[in-house]
Amino acid sequence: MLQRYIARRYIYWFAILLLGLAILIFTIDFIELMRRNADKDGVSTAVTAWMTLLKLPNMLERLLPFAALFASLTTLSAMTRSSELISARAAGVSIWKILAPLIAASLLIGVVQVAAINPLAGLALEHYDQLQEQYFENNSQPSTDRSDIWLRQAEKKQAEDAGGYSVIHARSMHGQSMALRYVTFFRFNAQNQYQQRIDARRAVLGDGQWQLQNALVTLRDAAPVRHTALMIPASITRAELQNNFAATASLSLWELPGYINTLQAAGFSAKRQYAQLISLVLLPFVLAATTVLAAIFALQLPRKGQKMRMLGFTILTGFSYYILNDFSRALAVNGRLPLELGVAAPTLILAMLCLQVLIRREEC
Repeated sequence: MLQRYIARRYIYWFAILLLGLAILIFTIDFIELMRRNADKDGVSTAVTAWMTLLKLPNMLERLLPFAALFASLTTLSAMTRSSELISARAAGVSIWKILAPLIAASLLIGVVQVAAINPLAGLALEHYDQLQEQYFENNSQPSTDRSDIWLRQAEKKQAEDAGGYSVIHARSMHGQSMALRYVTFFRFNAQNQYQQRIDARRAVLGDGQWQLQNALVTLRDAAPVRHTALMIPASITRAELQNNFAATASLSLWELPGYINTLQAAGFSAKRQYAQLISLVLLPFVLAATTVLAAIFALQLPRKGQKMRMLGFTILTGFSYYILNDFSRALAVNGRLPLELGVAAPTLILAMLCLQVLIRREEC
């Protein structure tokens, strides 16, 4: 009965805190979108609110560890102040029986998030990007994009020349469709002489060619010519484009394995994608580890004047873990650490340190 009661209290506070974070994020993002569409015709308040809601699930996923941390801290602190945990400990209930329902609830929340909510959040972001491109056009920056893309491709040799190269710049690239947005092709000959410039609103890499929409071709010594659609030979492949610029954060747990296999079959590195896959698999354990972290500070009755110090130290520890996790992952992706170790090490270190502290406290 006690374990069920603790689990219900934890889930209640987790939901309350997550709702509070959702309202805060929604308000800030909604105000920002309203500011951006102040001079746009046809963008109603309802459309702005819908776009904000579509973006919300992906933003909340990043804050789940903090919601778990504070939910555990609030649950255990409240039960300590009301002497419920003190009575349970006096009756011989171990720390592990108290923490078991919290850890189980955290793992369950993490599994639901990774298996069900994360794929839906990716679809919501896709729809958000479509609406943003529709209503904001030139000022939009899709949330699943990589921004400020630069590419260079060799031009195929033609009968009349020795070939050349193109320097390609795009404002952004869509995470799923790999479409370049607001793209410019600067084309040069083999002697590095400028030949022409092509500006297009959208460019999609197909089988051996770029498919451009609404393209403006400007030759060196001629007037610009507008094309509704234009095909340009491509020497880079879709796999190369994906490997260097794909936004892996928009891919779900179910999409990543096939995506990784495709890159590896093409002979390209999939470290970033594999790191994302490991991070998603570890998310339930990250929530459990932050729950145990909160227990270290909450399972003791603070002396007068020490509550704020305890809260501040908990927050500092949580943010330190967050920074260490990002730093370790960056080292792993860049080959400075073994990939699995670099991604998983911060969570393992946090869990082991917390468990060591609790074991010593249980023995005392």
